[in-house]
Amino acid sequence: MNMLRAFSGSALIIAFWVGLSQATLITSSAGFQNPIVIDVSQYSGCSFGSQGCSPPLNVGGLVGEVVNFAGTPGFLGVSAYNAVFGLESNGFWDNARNGFVGINNGQGATGIFARFTFAAGLVNAVGTFENYSPTTGGSPIMRALDSNGNVLEQYNLSLLAPIVTPNGLNQGAFRGIVRSTRDIAALEFVDGFQVLDNLTFSHSLAATVSEPSSLFLTFIGLAILFFCAFKQSCSLN
Repeated sequence: MNMLRAFSGSALIIAFWVGLSQATLITSSAGFQNPIVIDVSQYSGCSFGSQGCSPPLNVGGLVGEVVNFAGTPGFLGVSAYNAVFGLESNGFWDNARNGFVGINNGQGATGIFARFTFAAGLVNAVGTFENYSPTTGGSPIMRALDSNGNVLEQYNLSLLAPIVTPNGLNQGAFRGIVRSTRDIAALEFVDGFQVLDNLTFSHSLAATVSEPSSLFLTFIGLAILFFCAFKQSCSLN
């Protein structure tokens, strides 16, 4: 009986914990329903920060969407362009990518950001093909914002879903966020020395797929549940 009471109390902990993972950091866009992809190829002739290539820009014109690209101006800032962008041990991106967005934060400043706002309507799934420098420019942060600019979810990619491409050329990996409701107004990348391409998003709701982050939370929660039940049982004997 005492064991059952301990188990019930611990179950509330795990139920609360798993409930927090309604949003998921994902590593594939395979589950997106009716995905829309923006490859910023119209900026393939740009140099970093050149006129007509720096935010604010609507980068969704080629796919019939209004996606406003905003960000920190200047050399230590962001731009849609086409050039060599070094990522230290992760290699580099060059003009063979045919246009991408770069976040130049090589000096380790804070608050440098690139933001994509979905003016045509809220989305529930969004991400990009990206890469970053593992040791320069601070932590690469990805976060989803609501229509009031509040942070819905935030992830440090280097901790939760590292990208490792030793000396790679134009390599990277997909990183994104899926939520159970259509409430994402913008996707924002903060700090880090990052490169982004193929912004992918969906206005259509779909079942979320368990990814490593949510599975990890579930495992930790179960461990807490059994530990608490065992501790309660031992203390009563």
